[in-house]
Parts: sequence; structure tokens; C-alpha cells
Amino acid sequence: MESPRAYESRRSGAAYASFARRVSGSPDITSARAAVVECAVDMLGVPWVALTRYRPTEGVKFAIKSDDVVHRVAKAAMVTGEGISWEIFREHAAVVVTDDLTAETRWPQYRQTVGGEPVRSAVGAALRYDGEEDAALILYSDVPAAFRADRLEHVIEFADHAAISLAHASARVRAANLELAVRTSREIAMAIGIVMERLRMSEQDAFHVLRQSSQERHVKLRDVASYIVLTGDVRSSDLR
Repeated sequence: MESPRAYESRRSGAAYASFARRVSGSPDITSARAAVVECAVDMLGVPWVALTRYRPTEGVKFAIKSDDVVHRVAKAAMVTGEGISWEIFREHAAVVVTDDLTAETRWPQYRQTVGGEPVRSAVGAALRYDGEEDAALILYSDVPAAFRADRLEHVIEFADHAAISLAHASARVRAANLELAVRTSREIAMAIGIVMERLRMSEQDAFHVLRQSSQERHVKLRDVASYIVLTGDVRSSDLR
């Protein structure tokens, strides 16, 4: 059992600041979710963590899992349509706790399916950070009643920080994608203009030439356009 000092060190402001920087600075939203799961294992002192997503048309999906135990538990949830994640999304609950999965009466099929796993207690906290979908952080322990009192308060505190950090990461990635789309659109327009002028063809034909070159060379259209804008070279047989 860890010392009180070790436990409190994980709850320090410096620990949360480092966590927020790591998640917010992730290169994409998948990496950000993975960072949340990895930090949860360390900061919350639990052996297993998962991050789930929910869409009405698809149901619960386990986006990130910490190891094979959670993989099997996740499969049980998806097959049975029961468990903490489903409870959160169906009931719009902020937090759902089970003190002992082997005695859980709310999800009989799920309980039976995960009966051979070392997971005993679990808690789920909603992470509503994106307008398009809901998410939840699920923590699992190998001892009964692991999430009570101060431990549960810590889980909720962590989930709040995770939701804010994921929202920041999501917004930053969307902004970067939008900037790339605008820049790509401009480069394609410039490349079309160059091809029109050099090869004496219409705008529609110039775009067709660029797209055909992209397909035949198995490179992205924006890369073809970028090359033409950078070099002005339209002499390649691929562009005639």
C-alpha cells in the first residue's frame, strides 16, 4: 500500500499542470485520449483504465484501453450492452460506481461474462468535451470497494481536468485542420492557375489534370499542387 505522501504527490497542482500540458499538446485527439488513460493509471493509482465513446447510431465504443484485461472487459460490455459505460450514457449519469462486480445485480449478463477476470470494483466518470459525442473514463481495481470517499473525489477531480484538457486538444486539432484545409485550397487554386497558363487549358481541364496526376502517382492532390507552386514545373508527362 502506498504512503499518504506518495498519494498526495499525485494530486498536486504540478502533477495536474503536467497532465494538462501533455493532453492539450497532443498531436491529435487519439493521442490525447491515450495520454488521459496513461496519466490516469499513474495519477489515480489503478491497474486498469479505459476511455469510452458513445454515439447514438453506434453505441459504446472503447476508444483506448490500458491492457488485455480491459480489452476483454470492453468486449463483454459491447457484446452484452451492459456495464458502467452503458449506464453512464443511457442514464446521462455523471458518475457510476460498482463496489463488487461479482455481486452486481444491475448488469447480470455483463457480470457473468467478466466473472473470470481479476477486476472487482470500478467507477466511470462522464467526459463531455465535444459537441459531437460523449465520452467516459472508466477505472478498474482488483479489490472490492476501491472507489469510496476521498478516492472517488480524486477520480471526479481528475475527470474534470481530463474533460477540459481534451476539449482544448480537440479545439486545437480542429483549428490546425482548418488552417491546413485553407492553405491546401489556396495552393490547389494557385496550381490550377499555373497549369492553365502554362498548358493553355480551361480551369476545369487544369483541375482534371491535377487530379489525374494525383491518382496515377498515388500521392495526395495537395502534394501535387504544392510541388507545382514551389517549382512551377508542369513539363512532367504526368501533367500533359
